[in-house]
Amino acid sequence: MAEILSQEEIDALLKNVDTAKSEERAAAGVAASFYDFKHPRHISSEQLREIEVIHQNFSRDLSIKLSAAFHDTVAVSVNDIINQTYGEYLSGIFSPTCFYSFSGEPIDGLSAIEVTMDAAFPMIDKMLGGAGEQIEEKRELTDIEYIIMDDIMETICSNISASWSRILRFSARIKQKGFSPDVIFVVDSNEMVLTIPFEVVIGNTKGTFSICYSSVFLKPIIDAINAKKNNVLKEQLEFRKKLMSGIKETTLDIACDLPTERMNVKELLSIKVNDILKTSFNPSDAANISINGIYKMLGNVMSEGDKRGVKVVKISASEETN
Repeated sequence: MAEILSQEEIDALLKNVDTAKSEERAAAGVAASFYDFKHPRHISSEQLREIEVIHQNFSRDLSIKLSAAFHDTVAVSVNDIINQTYGEYLSGIFSPTCFYSFSGEPIDGLSAIEVTMDAAFPMIDKMLGGAGEQIEEKRELTDIEYIIMDDIMETICSNISASWSRILRFSARIKQKGFSPDVIFVVDSNEMVLTIPFEVVIGNTKGTFSICYSSVFLKPIIDAINAKKNNVLKEQLEFRKKLMSGIKETTLDIACDLPTERMNVKELLSIKVNDILKTSFNPSDAANISINGIYKMLGNVMSEGDKRGVKVVKISASEETN
């Protein structure tokens, strides 16, 4: 009868195999890197920086618009940028809340905006002329409060469109709304999304809201970011070529400087045509070569036939670095 291994023996064998493979990779000089299959990165760090800058501008512009609407100081700031699944995003939302799905024609797909009650009630209170205070009761909005909240959401959507306009033009518009995300479909729960939470401070109260971009919604935007980057690199390359072309045609004054000699006035006044001025310069020594009056190289004075010149023997350290 074949011997049956226990679970402990199986675990020990697997551990030895993993250890052996790790030692083989180390011996071959292969560096292992971690990859999170649960949260695959579909956006590069450079693209994330671009998105962060866009939403910092979004926060600043929204602060100005809400301050004007509420007649009070409003500060909106980006908290973070989170790469997660839509299911993980939903798990952090507590009902009741103000949940909206929005489209971005002509972009395909939907994305979401969630405004917590801690932010919604103070904003509604300010629109009604109040002090912008929160309420202790956790309740849903009334029909009148929802109408006011819809106007605020239109401002947020308009600001989203304006903030992205330098990358890709689209029109963000509310599609559905509700007090819970469970009744509004945006994407599948295992779909990767990019969540950007914000903090909003109105007077002495604080609240939060978030924008959740689906991967389908983001794809044409990411493509536009890449295209913009490529265009910028192409423009920089063309500018460099034009600049170098112009520089290559520029004429410069090149001079070989011999050591400075001293002479008194009497000797200077006695100089006549065809006189030979003696110097301490040894032809075997290197002379300074300057370009437009700036020392750049060392060279040996030499002659070839009836021509005279300087042979470069050393380039200054600063020029070699450049």
